[in-house]
Amino acid sequence: MIETRENLLKQAISYLRVKLGGKLHITKKEKTTTVNTLRLDPDQVIELIEFIEKQANFDNKVSQGLPHISLTYGQDLHERIFEKSQ
Repeated sequence: MIETRENLLKQAISYLRVKLGGKLHITKKEKTTTVNTLRLDPDQVIELIEFIEKQANFDNKVSQGLPHISLTYGQDLHERIFEKSQ
């Protein structure tokens, strides 16, 4: 299975938020109206996006000729949730 994401910027920011001490997942009970400021180094964000792209290219190259399923995280997750709700 090869997982991809449509928005590399969102993926990079999400990763850095967790790395800098944030939570990976916030439940409905934990949601508040407080917004925490996240200060990121733009160069670090760009480096991470480039790394994610290189990793995706490597994954695609390695998987060529092998049976696999490609999933796009946001799109496929949304479609499965939408299908279950009908």
